[in-house]
Amino acid sequence: MKSFILFFLIFLSLTTFAQTTKSSKVILSISDCRGNDPYTGFRCDTVLFFKLPEDTLAFKIIPRKYRKFPINLDNVPISDYKLKYRNSFKQDMTMLVNVSEENENLISICFDTLLNYTQNTLKKLQNKDTISIRFHSQGCFGSDNVRIVITKKIDEFIATLFYTETEYVVKNKKTYSRKERAASKSIALTEKNMKDFVRFENELNYAKDGGCTTTEEYSIKSKYLNVQKTDGNCSWNGFYNLRKSFFGDQK
Repeated sequence: MKSFILFFLIFLSLTTFAQTTKSSKVILSISDCRGNDPYTGFRCDTVLFFKLPEDTLAFKIIPRKYRKFPINLDNVPISDYKLKYRNSFKQDMTMLVNVSEENENLISICFDTLLNYTQNTLKKLQNKDTISIRFHSQGCFGSDNVRIVITKKIDEFIATLFYTETEYVVKNKKTYSRKERAASKSIALTEKNMKDFVRFENELNYAKDGGCTTTEEYSIKSKYLNVQKTDGNCSWNGFYNLRKSFFGDQK
């Protein structure tokens, strides 16, 4: 009987040990989920894996040290994990994941996402109120001067795109004047368009100058929101994403 109990205890210990040492494969995707950028290493410098429930650091991933993406991680112990990383807006982020016995566990990190999106100027607009978004970009590869006007019309929002053209007039001296022309059509914003605007105005708060040969200037004017910002870090592309959401790709 004692031999049987001893054998049972040994068998139980071996089984428990085998269970605790089971591992699986993790595919770690770090991307700009809005812009479909598969990976930009300098925007997410380190990803920390904390094993739960112990909450102890299991390992850390430094993406810039990898040459192939997404990152394949073999022999990751099966467990719940808490991931910590810093997003492209320099906010500390936390993410809970589970590594199971599946052949592959996909973990996707969207480093272009804020902690929260609390600002929503569209909700404040009354009938006939407008929001004007003027954008000017200047860099080595050209310039862009565009304006989007959003108008509240009863129960919907209408967005119109304006291009600013430069006309050169020669008199005694060479001078120039700017003239706006409207795009071929205006559009009524969908729910997705409105969410994209909320994302744009919240992320605009984190725009900062410096570090890029292209400088982007923003001027937002309305009864409820007046903002002047300069973005020069080459990592956000806020206006281009907003314009694409509203009007599609612009040639």
